[in-house]
Formats: sequence, C-alpha cells, structure tokens
Amino acid sequence: MNTVGDLLDLPHPDDDLALRHGRRRYEYHRFRATAFKTGNYLRYNGVGPHATVSILTDAAPETIFGVLGAGLLGGHVRFAPDGAVEDAVLFGPTEKVDDYEVQGGCKRIAYGRKPEDPTWAYFEREIWSENPFFPETDVAGDTTLVGEWSQEAALRAARDVAADLSSDDVVAVRGSLEDSPTLVAGVLAPLVAGATILLPDDDQTGTVAVGTTDPPENRVLDAPTRPPHHD
Repeated sequence: MNTVGDLLDLPHPDDDLALRHGRRRYEYHRFRATAFKTGNYLRYNGVGPHATVSILTDAAPETIFGVLGAGLLGGHVRFAPDGAVEDAVLFGPTEKVDDYEVQGGCKRIAYGRKPEDPTWAYFEREIWSENPFFPETDVAGDTTLVGEWSQEAALRAARDVAADLSSDDVVAVRGSLEDSPTLVAGVLAPLVAGATILLPDDDQTGTVAVGTTDPPENRVLDAPTRPPHHD
C-alpha cells in the first residue's frame, strides 16, 4: 500500500462508519465514492500529476476529500496559501475563498454557501453528478502528497499509527488538518484500520484523540513528527 488509491481500495465493510462530522455521516461505501468523485471533479478542473491544489483548512469533510482527491491524481496539496494563488485549484469554504485573488488560470472551487460569482465552481452543486468510480492510475508512491510527505511515506507512517487502532475506534481530530502529523494520524491511519474519523462538533467525543495533549478522550495517539525513511 503505497498510494492514496491503494488506501481507498482497502476492503473495509461498506456499512462501517468512516467519517462523522456533526450530523453528517459517511459509511465506507459513500466515503470511497465521494473521494473518487472529488478526484474526478478535480481532474475536470485541471488537476493532474504534480499539479498543486491549495486547500483552505476547514474542519469539514470537504477538506479530507480535497486531500484524497488530489492524491488520487498525483497532485500536491498546499494548505493556507499566502497571497495571490497561482496553483491549479483553490479549494475551500466560500467565505474563505473570497479572501484570495487567483492568477494564472487558477480555478476557485467553493463549498458551503453558494458563491455569488457564477464563474466559481460550486462543489455541492456539481460533485453529485461525477463518476463514483476512479480509473486505475500510475501514480507513484514517491509522489509528493503534502509538504515534505510523499504518499508512500505518509502511508507508512499511517500504518504504524494504525497498529494502535481497531475498527471499533473513533479517532477525534482535535488539531488542524494542515498539520501533516495530524493529517496522517487523524485521517490516514483510521482509514488504514477501518476505524472512524471524527471531526468533533460541540460535545462529540471519540475513543482516542489526535492533535492535542489534553482531550476529553482517554487516549491520545502518537502522531509521527516527520516522514519515515526507507530502511
């Protein structure tokens, strides 16, 4: 298992819960389909191998699908861009996307509130019609996913973290998803283990936490501090 595509192909039961955020719930079959739809949608909007997708961090499922969709295509994720954005896509909540200028053909993809500008892509309106299946690709494991983390390195670290999880665990993500260790331990590792990712809303709690040292959960996962190296 070296790539995001390999991760999403793991045979977890379709009806097990993959992701919860408030009242939003994604069983594994819907989670996979939405990740595949996002990849197809990003491809339609110009993302391909080595293209960069700027993601405006939000504790919402769309952030996770943006990362996975970019990874499926061999794209690179950049969080919290500074200044005008010249990447292939700028992806985030409408109110955050509105704060940025784009240049060089960069496309805005917004979710949440419907954009007033009709030239912006509106994620919720358009994603439903995308193909829920994703064709096999030749993305290599050494392709950069985010920061200094390749897909292979991120998944090696995720497997190590997943050794401390079971499919019954609910992993509460209590740090920012733009922090790579939190992303690896809080999103990729649960997907390896067949556990549930929880983006906590109000008083929701999980069985284990990531991204904090003082959570309401009784256990904190050790997140990797840097990409692992080949032996």
